Amino acid sequence: MKRRILLLATILILLFATCSCEALRTTITSTTKVTETTMKTETETQTQTQTATDTITETVTETATITVTVIPIRVKRLAHGHGQIESLDMESEYLPVVVASENPPPNAPFESLKAQAIASRTFAFFKKLIEPRSNDYDILDSEFDQVYDPARWENLTPEKQEQIRQAIRETNGIVLKYANMVICAHYVSGEPDKLHYVTFNEGKSGDNITQTALSNYSNPPSATPHNRGCMGQIQANELAATKNYTYEQILRYFYGEDISIVKYEAYY
Repeated sequence: MKRRILLLATILILLFATCSCEALRTTITSTTKVTETTMKTETETQTQTQTATDTITETVTETATITVTVIPIRVKRLAHGHGQIESLDMESEYLPVVVASENPPPNAPFESLKAQAIASRTFAFFKKLIEPRSNDYDILDSEFDQVYDPARWENLTPEKQEQIRQAIRETNGIVLKYANMVICAHYVSGEPDKLHYVTFNEGKSGDNITQTALSNYSNPPSATPHNRGCMGQIQANELAATKNYTYEQILRYFYGEDISIVKYEAYY
């Protein structure tokens, strides 16, 4: 009898121990899952917070680096308008139409497009700062200065328009100077009846360059530093297409080796 009681007691003890262990195991497992869930939630929250912080930082940085400089040019629309005077932003409104009117793709390879953009910008700055047409406006929209004809821009395909805009963006604010003065960057088509205006100044500098008859000229040339020659558009296109000249090489070919190709100070 005693032996049966003892055996029964032992069985009860073992059953109790087993149940306690299982309960303990369940408690530990549940606690572990809660801990893992808590850690996962904290990690996800930190990640989301970091992502949000990164986004804010990037947005602030991008906003801080954006600068918009508007340089107006006053254009009198006599040839391609009704005589009105328009104040246009040099980079986004005026130059795309001028380049499209003067020497657009596909005739002009990309490097000569950039050379054209710089020559046109330089000429516009010369008229604006040094030799404006009148107190009311800076420049005319015709060959008396340089052609500004919106219809020619509108007739180009979107792809050609984008090529011109890209050439202007890549040369943003760049002008030609000599002796720290903006030159009068003359250019002509370069066709036979205009060829006598074109100057071939590759490798030349100082008073050895040839000036163009399109502007006041003197001997020595340094006495009239605004006149450093004249670019031929046909010749510029040929240099880019057959000799792979860069826009800097093209500009120095016509305006001299010592011409400064620099960003105008107002753009800094």
